[in-house]
Amino acid sequence: MVDVFNVGISALVASQRQLSTTGHNIANVNTDGYSRQRVEQSQRAPQFAGNGFIGKGVSITTIERLADNFLTSQVRTATTNVAESDAFLKLSTLVDSLLGDGTLPLAVQNFFNATQDVADDPSSIPARAVLIDNGRSLAARFDDLNANLSAIADNVNDEVRNAVVDINSLANAIADINEDIVKALGTSQGQPPNDLLDQRERLVRELARIT
Repeated sequence: MVDVFNVGISALVASQRQLSTTGHNIANVNTDGYSRQRVEQSQRAPQFAGNGFIGKGVSITTIERLADNFLTSQVRTATTNVAESDAFLKLSTLVDSLLGDGTLPLAVQNFFNATQDVADDPSSIPARAVLIDNGRSLAARFDDLNANLSAIADNVNDEVRNAVVDINSLANAIADINEDIVKALGTSQGQPPNDLLDQRERLVRELARIT
């Protein structure tokens, strides 16, 4: 009779763990970076009773975190690539808006046309005046471009400095979680602290996006 109770209790405990894990999954369905968890079970070692082996119920082997390391690595790499492409697109769009409006080529063309007119008729006062005006316009255009490009460079430097602050903050947070993971592994007989692993992966993915 005792064996019957023990088998029943083991089944109840296993079912309770499954319900608890399922509830945890449902509660975190909208949590960023959460990986679904699953209870892994195994039968207990049977007991020999003279005329055969009698089962002793079920044990909880572990609560598995359903995360594929290869896919996680791929997501991390893709996150870095997308962020890099977005940054390149943002900066190239700014530079294109400065250089692609056609005003610079027109200013250059006008300047060289005026230079040619002066070369054809060096004594022409109007031609020399036009050359001077076009030279001033071209110089002003270059000054304007230089100011705008310098402003873009300053903004990039500011973003890099802000990114360094974020990177240091994330690195410290990852280090803290790593310490918590090591402590958890030491007190859980090697069972994985799934929620801490999810938190670390979320921070690492954010770090990949910034870098």
